[in-house]
Amino acid sequence: MAVTIKYSSTLMNYQRAQQIISKFSGLRIVTIPIGVVGADEAAKMLRDRFVERNARIDGIITDSSRPTTRKTRVVAHSQQMVRADREDRSPISSGIEDRVITAFNQALSNADAAIISDYDKGLLTPRVPRTVIELAQSRARMVCLDPKIRNFAHYREVDRRHCGYAGDLKFNRKVWFRGVEMKAEEMAMEIPLESREK
Repeated sequence: MAVTIKYSSTLMNYQRAQQIISKFSGLRIVTIPIGVVGADEAAKMLRDRFVERNARIDGIITDSSRPTTRKTRVVAHSQQMVRADREDRSPISSGIEDRVITAFNQALSNADAAIISDYDKGLLTPRVPRTVIELAQSRARMVCLDPKIRNFAHYREVDRRHCGYAGDLKFNRKVWFRGVEMKAEEMAMEIPLESREK
């Protein structure tokens, strides 16, 4: 008996990011993703997909010492048999931390809110969330968190007046934001219309 195996490779978290960016774009909200990629073809593909969705890519930082994270799935009879992740989960260097914080600070000057989603891939070292949350709160910007439980201590100093736990940012899911349960799409609507892209 022969088994047909289907192989597919996707950029890690691209589908999640695409969904969120597409929803925000539909609400006329400009999104500026900030993250770290490798110096590889996968990074080019990721940037191209973000541009297709009218997202800015100046916050996507290249770190040639690590690959762009990818998932590879092996599927047989519509069932995933194996998934291989190509990634480097080690913490980013202090030089890359500086570049991430600078990108965040620049993006924040024209932003109404920041969403910090922790996938535990080495980007959010203890220094990065602490610094970017301080920057956002110093400007009274809304901050939404989606932390990994193992990294929860990184977010302990968050000022609850300007921050809420956003949980899973799929738009059809309920999230906890500023002490109220609502859909992520409703959370996005908290950004005033006049502040959205015309």
